[in-house]
Amino acid sequence: NIGNDLVGAKFTRIRTLLEFIDVENFANNINPFGSSDPTQELPKEIFFLSKKLIENRQIVSYELISALDLANVKLPKRIATRKLFPGIGGYV
Repeated sequence: NIGNDLVGAKFTRIRTLLEFIDVENFANNINPFGSSDPTQELPKEIFFLSKKLIENRQIVSYELISALDLANVKLPKRIATRKLFPGIGGYV
């Protein structure tokens, strides 16, 4: 169904270590691995939905890609030259 699809949507993956997970996620509301801290997280990862792989009554599956995999995105966006970075092309 065109117009009712998530292709192109941006997703942010937020990760943390087990010791920092909220106590609500453990039996008896006790984190046996540490104390919860919602400010502790690993670097965020940004993904985009590329295409729908499967759709039926039980499941919908999408392919995620990184921003570098998007069409017409190239790195580096700026050319490094000796004028800007004198160490380029130099001899030791």
